[in-house]
Amino acid sequence: MTDKKGNSNLLKKSWNFLWHDESLAGWVVSLVVIFLFIKFIFFPGLSLLLGTKLPLVVVESSSMSHNAFIFGEFDGWWLKNHAWYESKNITRSEARKWVLKSGFEKGDIILLIGDETPKAGDIIVFEAGQRHPIIHRIVEINNARGESSESGENRENTLITYTTKGDGNPDHISLDYNIKDEQVIGRAVLKIPKLGWVKLLFSGIFD
Repeated sequence: MTDKKGNSNLLKKSWNFLWHDESLAGWVVSLVVIFLFIKFIFFPGLSLLLGTKLPLVVVESSSMSHNAFIFGEFDGWWLKNHAWYESKNITRSEARKWVLKSGFEKGDIILLIGDETPKAGDIIVFEAGQRHPIIHRIVEINNARGESSESGENRENTLITYTTKGDGNPDHISLDYNIKDEQVIGRAVLKIPKLGWVKLLFSGIFD
């Protein structure tokens, strides 16, 4: 009984120290515990649930920007950029059906899921031999014989490559071409505006 009571008292003291102690030591230890929980429990669990090694991504560039402060918009962006997309046989009605059709801004957090069959219009995060992965929208899907499908349907083999473009870029960049399935980390399904600025500011200080 004494050991059980002693263990109970130790747990209570530890809990109070972590969450109720207002000293500098208590604050630092609480931050360390939160960091360890997020890194070793929350993120691995979320990765397993969503089927991707990188379930959350902080947007670090403006390549997908629709020039909005918080919430992007579609109509004004399409008016400025429609000629490029229509030259690729992408219509306004098709673009309005895109996931995250209003793009996103630097500092937004993007939720990804693992997806082996993304389709045209989806936003993917992919490895491109850079320090950080790239997050752009698929504008064309090509098979091994050089044929393409805007819908991503009727694939006859697994030798598929993707062509992407940033919504905020005037044209393709060199890394937008010939993206293979094995390069794709995940598909964007949700954005959380601006919360990623916390990470970006700390990265800027410590990089």
